[in-house]
Amino acid sequence: MPMDPSDPSSFNLQHIKLANGRKYRYCDQTPTDYVHGKTPVLLLMHGFPEFWYDWRYQIGPWVRRGWRVIAPDMLGYGGTDKPDDVSLYTPLSIAAEMVGLLDALDLKQPVVLVGHDWGALAAWPFAMRYTERVKALVPISLPYQHPFTTSLTVPQLVESRGPEKFGYWSFFDSAEAPTIINANDAEFGSHKHNQISKLIDICFRSRDTLCEPPFISQGSIQKYLTGEWKIDSPATLLSEKVRHIERQYYIDTFKAGGIDKPLNYYRSTPYRYEQEQGKFSFAMNHLDLIIPATVPILFMVPTGERIVNAEVIENTRPFVPSMEVVRPEGAHYIMLEKGDEVAQIIGDWLEKKFEVATSG
Repeated sequence: MPMDPSDPSSFNLQHIKLANGRKYRYCDQTPTDYVHGKTPVLLLMHGFPEFWYDWRYQIGPWVRRGWRVIAPDMLGYGGTDKPDDVSLYTPLSIAAEMVGLLDALDLKQPVVLVGHDWGALAAWPFAMRYTERVKALVPISLPYQHPFTTSLTVPQLVESRGPEKFGYWSFFDSAEAPTIINANDAEFGSHKHNQISKLIDICFRSRDTLCEPPFISQGSIQKYLTGEWKIDSPATLLSEKVRHIERQYYIDTFKAGGIDKPLNYYRSTPYRYEQEQGKFSFAMNHLDLIIPATVPILFMVPTGERIVNAEVIENTRPFVPSMEVVRPEGAHYIMLEKGDEVAQIIGDWLEKKFEVATSG
């Protein structure tokens, strides 16, 4: 059955247990001429609040180019295990989880990492720590972050980076966040749901329908969730024709899996210094060794990304000398807003870098 982005059942979902005992659900699509160990492999790492389905517009086009595409529900999401230990959700820990997934799938060849949001934050240290496992790196939306040189709590991070851009972290770090999100009701037309629906409608918006004031600033997301500030339409990135189907799939997935464990990605901040100072101590004095220039990097930054601007991009270049930058028109969830364009840009770039022949 051909892959249909509007029909989750048309994708091949599998489950697997890693050597550490944790179980993962993942989408695994292979081309008709797949040869294990030779066919290029793309590992897609999603962010918040997402799961494997956020890659629905890219999986098919990339498989049709002759590549195997693996898109897991990341730790804490969807059909993947949801451990309580917050330290397991740091970028470095998630990178190790992804290596464990590749090992469980007996994939020893270098793979192309494509990560969005928290998936991008984990893809960067993956490329640093496990360089031999990386063929190319494609982070979307979030830039390289230097290993923490001091221990930071979430409030300290918000204050240092600016509450106008990182204020929403304070809410996601709070004990009441899961209760507020889960208890909220949202109603648009004939569709009424509780649990995750309003968070979905806040996040998944196109560049021209973003919430104003921005929900990322201090205190704003609480006002949207509690109804003090109104949202005038459902998630605009869920296509008009099948919006109710896609939106319901998100709601059902998070209703079943919960929102508490995905919030651990934000809560894990205090554990990053302890983990990173040992693994990456060499990086403090050898900037050229952070990610070798032999690793091709395409950093995709939507023009409507509210946290990453030109200055932030330029500040990362000394640490990632091989980085190329592309800026498609759109907002944070660019894989949904410009699904075909994202697939085309990344697919063409990979073919150019590795002269990978298409299969049709």
